Amino acid sequence: MAETPATLEHRHPPVGLLRLINPPVRWLAGTRAGPRGLLLLHLTGRRSGRPLTVPVGYQLLDGVPLVVTDRPWRLNCSGGRDIEVTERGVRRPVRAVLVDDPAGVADLCERLAVEQGWRTTSRRLGLRGTGDRPPTRAEVEDLVRRTGLSLLRLEPRTAN
Repeated sequence: MAETPATLEHRHPPVGLLRLINPPVRWLAGTRAGPRGLLLLHLTGRRSGRPLTVPVGYQLLDGVPLVVTDRPWRLNCSGGRDIEVTERGVRRPVRAVLVDDPAGVADLCERLAVEQGWRTTSRRLGLRGTGDRPPTRAEVEDLVRRTGLSLLRLEPRTAN
């Protein structure tokens, strides 16, 4: 039986739906009752200087939260930025490091897949493939080049 090639794509909710649900999600994530796996990123636009509060889901790898996104706000973390996150009502400082090179993203995705299994990883990261196998490293790298998919590592830091 011939193996079907995997075509990988990144899926996320429509922008209109996000605009509708983000305000209550921001509120909920800022409370102690907020769900696990959800963070608020507090950062400042590099060009606009405006404060941004972005609700995101994350995955842990070696105890470090990873956020998968292709959204433009991610570019505010290019070169690494000190930001703050709120998780379940607790705000803390982190160093946000943007991983946007195809090989780096593929490495982290492979490590997550080994740790959690490909089905779990793909569902949590919003990745969908066709075929009866996990995607190859080349397919993940191609996805990054096509879509701008990036990973944001949220490394611990101490408050100033």
